[in-house]
Amino acid sequence: MKTGIAVGLVLSLVVGRAAHTQQANPPGVTDKEIRIGQTWPYSGPLSLHSVSGKTQTAYFDMVNVAGGVNGRLIKFISLDDAYSPPKAVEQTRRLIEQDEVALLFGSFGTATSLAVLRQVNTAKIPQLLLIASTDRLTNPTEAPFTTILPPSAKVESGAFAKYVLSTLPKAKIAVIYQDDDFGKLYLANFKKGLGGKAADIVGEASTSVTDPTVESQIISLQATGADVLVHFTQRKATAQAISKVYDLKWNPVQLVTAPSSSIPTVMKVAGLEKSQNVISFTYFVDPGDPGIKKNPGFRKYLEFMAKWDQGADPEDTTNVTAYTAAEALVQILQRCGNDLSSANIMNNATNGEAYHLSLALPGIDYKPTADDHEGIRKLQPSRVTGDHYEPVGALIE
Repeated sequence: MKTGIAVGLVLSLVVGRAAHTQQANPPGVTDKEIRIGQTWPYSGPLSLHSVSGKTQTAYFDMVNVAGGVNGRLIKFISLDDAYSPPKAVEQTRRLIEQDEVALLFGSFGTATSLAVLRQVNTAKIPQLLLIASTDRLTNPTEAPFTTILPPSAKVESGAFAKYVLSTLPKAKIAVIYQDDDFGKLYLANFKKGLGGKAADIVGEASTSVTDPTVESQIISLQATGADVLVHFTQRKATAQAISKVYDLKWNPVQLVTAPSSSIPTVMKVAGLEKSQNVISFTYFVDPGDPGIKKNPGFRKYLEFMAKWDQGADPEDTTNVTAYTAAEALVQILQRCGNDLSSANIMNNATNGEAYHLSLALPGIDYKPTADDHEGIRKLQPSRVTGDHYEPVGALIE
């Protein structure tokens, strides 16, 4: 698309939505309804994450049956972007221009979120609780209408670095990373967090989300003699790598990202016997933890899954994240009262007041501020033990 055409489209969005501000309700809002949009990888290389969009749809169905939010029902429009940045741009344009959504919510992916960042922020449409990791999405100067739910790459990979420095100060480190914005951001922030110890990274190997296997990368990293293997990859590659490490009789300390820490869809796929002692940095409860069933918030989550999301696995951490994101959005809308203007939505989403997330671990808050749209800044190191995670040490901030 030529620059002149692109600028014209952006201006048309701004002018078109500005005209709506003369009405009693802002765009996407009627007295009885609020339209919320999302793009999600229902197809393509990361379609394993498609369960999240379905869980959120079920959550909003539950809210609507109970009367909606402040008397308005939620019309949730979730479109497939196939984890393709060009398709995400196309589908986001449809949500803005045709569906006239009041806000965008919970879309998945760093690359896809960055692809639409200028588009939605120029149009001044709230883009809340993205499942993405780049710090650019938490910077109110570049992204004044955007927030994320999970910790950013800076926070999570910084926790990786602090853990290595405090518990494995003499270790040699190998890294396998996804060759896109997601993996590169994690790797860059990990090196920054390590400081001088970044010199002890003895091997790096990249992989694409379309690669059929990562066996050759793991074989090459084993040859470095590393004591620590860091995975900055998505689920499929992480499961393959953990399995191959075990098969090679290599025994490094393995650290995985939260998006790839699920027991059912990563550790069990790799093989539970192969996944023992893998470490993740968590912020939500582990649904496989036998003790968590005493938690009232978790019991409520199980009741929701059984009634509204039948067939989905409640022990999949992807569903925990999806449920929590929807829970947080409903709280934001409740705090907005009858004023669902973009400005008031963003004010309530980033005013520094903590939101109650029923599945967050003790001591972990979701609290974006006007100066920093990062919501979660503390993480719990946790180790696969049997068929669940157990905490290892104190929270890392």
